[in-house]
Amino acid sequence: MSVSAQVPSDLDVVTLTPIVRALLDSPLAAVDAWHIVPITQGRASAAGVYRIAGSADDQGKTRPWSLMLKEVSASARSAHEGNNSNDTANVR
Repeated sequence: MSVSAQVPSDLDVVTLTPIVRALLDSPLAAVDAWHIVPITQGRASAAGVYRIAGSADDQGKTRPWSLMLKEVSASARSAHEGNNSNDTANVR
C-alpha cells in the first residue's frame, strides 16, 4: 500500500476486503495492493475525499478496482442532525 500525505491511515486489508468483494461481486476476491489519492478542490486544499484504487486476486485473475471515500467529522454530523429521516434523536 502506498499512502499520500494527509490521508486516512487506518485503512487496511481487513477493512477493504469486504468492500472490494462486494464491489467486484466476488466472495473470494483477495485484495493485493492499493493506493490512496486525496481529491482536492479549489487551490489544492484537501476536501476530505479520497480515491482508493488497487487490485485483487480473484481465483487466479487480477482484477482492478477503485472506490471513493469521504470523511465526515463529528461536528459535521452534529450540524446536520435531524435532517435525515433515519435520525430519531429529535423525533417526539
